[in-house]
Amino acid sequence: MTDLDASLASPIGRPSWLDRFRRDLRALRAALEAHVVEVEGPEGILAHILADEPWLTNRVEELSAEHPSLMEGVITLEAKLEEVGSDPTEDEADELRDEALGLLGALARHRHRGADLVYDAFDVEIGGG
Repeated sequence: MTDLDASLASPIGRPSWLDRFRRDLRALRAALEAHVVEVEGPEGILAHILADEPWLTNRVEELSAEHPSLMEGVITLEAKLEEVGSDPTEDEADELRDEALGLLGALARHRHRGADLVYDAFDVEIGGG
């Protein structure tokens, strides 16, 4: 996410902008795919949360349900990058950047909800004392 954000922050007119954008988006896709496999697997953190803290089932399911739409966002953006080819107009590049920034926002919100879920599952002592 950090690399893609840095790519998007560089000037659209820079010759390497589009190549860097493509490279960082591919890396983001690979990271997202690995994340889904890791957290949703039988030994993943979500399985542990469900086993240890069943009261968090709804939140686990909501977080898992975000994965397909996040992946679809990456795939759609990759397709749009291919459609514009190697020399997008400034308007096309602007649209790509805006869509990528929206995707990064959705990924950041997902990451924050995941962090909150993990905190609630493992760091909060209900009933305290």
